[in-house]
Amino acid sequence: MSRFELLTLFFVVMILFLAWREVPAIYRKPTKAKLWGLFVTALFAGIGLGSGIAYSTLAPVLARSALQGIASIENQELSAAVISTGGLLRLESGKTEEAKALLAGNIAHFYSLIASVKPPPKNRDEWLAAIESAAKKSPILRQKIDKEIGSSQAASPSP
Repeated sequence: MSRFELLTLFFVVMILFLAWREVPAIYRKPTKAKLWGLFVTALFAGIGLGSGIAYSTLAPVLARSALQGIASIENQELSAAVISTGGLLRLESGKTEEAKALLAGNIAHFYSLIASVKPPPKNRDEWLAAIESAAKKSPILRQKIDKEIGSSQAASPSP
């Protein structure tokens, strides 16, 4: 058990002990002040117990999901760097058509993912419009988008 869990447990036990000590007095001569005191004591005990349980169960889950998010961002950055490196090396070696095909394939894949994701991202229409505008100027991008959309529609059966 961590220090926080032990402290929370001690706090809850102390409050419950104090409340238990006062219960007979409340039964003998109930007053509004004693009832409110018991209510506030029970409230603090519930808050202490609830926060201790939440900390011990939710904190590891939240930490794990945060680490997974960071790893996901790192993987995306690595993917972008690898594709950019491949495109740059192809351009420098004079293989411009291969570089265009590599970059257009990545853009087309992104286009098909964004177009089909549910619920749609906030800026989806702007992104799709920008890619469509670029596809009007780039025949290889138009070809890759059409191929990507055709393959994604063939992969998902229609109802």
